[in-house]
Amino acid sequence: MATDLGLALEHARLFTATVAAVERLQALDRSRDVFMSTVSHELRTPLTSISGYLELLEDGVGQGLSDEQTHVLGVIRRNGDRLQQLIEDLLTLSRIESGALRTMLGDVDLAAMVRGVVEDLGPAAIDARIDLTADVGAQALHVAGDAGQLSRALLNLANNGIKFTPAGGSVQLSMRVEPDADGTKDRAVLEVKDTGMGIPPEDQQALFTRFFRASNATSANVPGTGLGLVIVRNIVENHGGTVQLESTPGRGTTVRMELPLVSVDAPAADATPTRTEPAS
Repeated sequence: MATDLGLALEHARLFTATVAAVERLQALDRSRDVFMSTVSHELRTPLTSISGYLELLEDGVGQGLSDEQTHVLGVIRRNGDRLQQLIEDLLTLSRIESGALRTMLGDVDLAAMVRGVVEDLGPAAIDARIDLTADVGAQALHVAGDAGQLSRALLNLANNGIKFTPAGGSVQLSMRVEPDADGTKDRAVLEVKDTGMGIPPEDQQALFTRFFRASNATSANVPGTGLGLVIVRNIVENHGGTVQLESTPGRGTTVRMELPLVSVDAPAADATPTRTEPAS
């Protein structure tokens, strides 16, 4: 009896210690989320002001700018855009993990979304000498979702493709219809395929872990936060979809977003492939 009583007391002590440790970890986790959200909001305000004044300078404030001044302002703009992307990633992740991310469902035209992403990233692709293309086929695919969130997910994937692909390479966005695993329903597939550096096999399992970065990207000093794919996965899964990634070092990476399909209409109003030619 004394032995059993001693074991019971020890188990109770261990249970109490475990509960206290879990509560401390949860408190730390909440504090981290609050910190990330607060810092992101505080960074956004001065960055908005900087961007506004930068736009005035780029317009010449009524006077022409020299080539050297234009170049310097371009460098400032690119780094400002990188900081803006970091802030948006932190805010989005904070909203996702706190359950505060609001999803406004509506009819999303995937072809229009793909073209919009190519248009938004066109200047970056030209600067990087990357051949950025979009093949939306002849069908108009629609999904029920939040257009802003889905566009953000696709933008993250395409931006990664440009960032991790050497000059002279290519990034292709495409969309099509495929049956799901059991063949009962069709799904819309959005695919981003690049000819970049690829990802080592030993790193691929951890790619959807926040702040994780592939070893070859780190050694090559490619800038990034390790948040893009985490955000993509959360957005896609929030829409009832899945994300799949295939990559071979030195040969490139292909990422697929699969989403429940609403309708397939053929043909689309404009089935012409979209292309952004790299600078010569």
